[in-house]
Amino acid sequence: MCTRVATSAGRPEEHIDPVLQLLVDLTREGAVIAAFQSTHEKFRRYHADLLRLAAVAASDERARDELLRTLDAYAELFHEHHHAEDNYLFPALHKAEPAMDTVVDRLADQHQQLGIRLGELLNQARSIRAAGARDDRVAPLVDALMALRAHVEEHLQLEETVTVPVVQAWNSWPI
Repeated sequence: MCTRVATSAGRPEEHIDPVLQLLVDLTREGAVIAAFQSTHEKFRRYHADLLRLAAVAASDERARDELLRTLDAYAELFHEHHHAEDNYLFPALHKAEPAMDTVVDRLADQHQQLGIRLGELLNQARSIRAAGARDDRVAPLVDALMALRAHVEEHLQLEETVTVPVVQAWNSWPI
């Protein structure tokens, strides 16, 4: 959780990983599950917003621009959340609950697959951004959004089903 480095004055100084410190604090307060579930609900709201905007993006330039901005925000949340899970939650689950190794590995693999799908979707969005909205570019984006939403929802449901009961029982973060 912390490392010691020498300052310019030669004294050691502790640097605490802020994400890990947040998880430790949220776990101690009993709020870590609420934080993860809040993020999962944000994904669900983003999916609804993205699909609503994509439905009119080919004929409405403002909707197209909002779609692309919303997709950028979604991608940022996606990467931040998966980084936290891949680097903190999954290792903690491996450490605290070795019997869950198979399902945790499955969740991590799903993260990789979802990252690939999101990358492809972002490439489609870049081509729309470069060329402007056209039906032949927006329609495949809508299909990709719908597929991503289905895969993300499957992942979220598995994650919520298997990790929530375990993490809810933690009084401290397994470091």
